[in-house]
Amino acid sequence: MAEIEHPRPPLVLSAVVDLSSATAAALAMSPFIMTIDAAIVGAAAGRHKLGGAIIRGTAEMLRHPLGLLRNPAYWMVTGVYAATYAAANLIDTCGANRRMSPAVHSTVKLLGTTAINTSACIAKDMAFARMFGATKGG
Repeated sequence: MAEIEHPRPPLVLSAVVDLSSATAAALAMSPFIMTIDAAIVGAAAGRHKLGGAIIRGTAEMLRHPLGLLRNPAYWMVTGVYAATYAAANLIDTCGANRRMSPAVHSTVKLLGTTAINTSACIAKDMAFARMFGATKGG
C-alpha cells in the first residue's frame, strides 16, 4: 500500500509557528531557570548559600510575578531558551522540508542547537556574573 503524501504548509508559515512556539515555551520556563541561574552565580561568587538563594528567588517570583518583566535577567534567560528552541524547531522544519535522512537531521540539529545555546549561554553568564557576582573590593 502506497503512503499518502500530505501537502506541507508554506515554509514561512511553519517558521512563524516554530518561532512563536519557541518564544512561548521560553517565556513560560524562564522564571524558574533565571531563579536557579542567579542563585548559582551568586553562590559561586560567595555572596550567599545556594539553597537560600533559590528559596528567596522563588518567593520573590511568586510574590511579584510581574516584576519579572522589569528584570533584565529574565529577558536574558528568555532569549537564551527562545534562541535554542527556535533553532531546534527551525532545523526540524527545514529537515522535513528538505527530506534529510534521520542521521543528517540529528547531526545538524545537535550541532546547530549546541552552537546557538553555547554562545547565548556564554553571553548570558558573563552578564549574570556582572549582575549577581561579587562586587569589586567587597
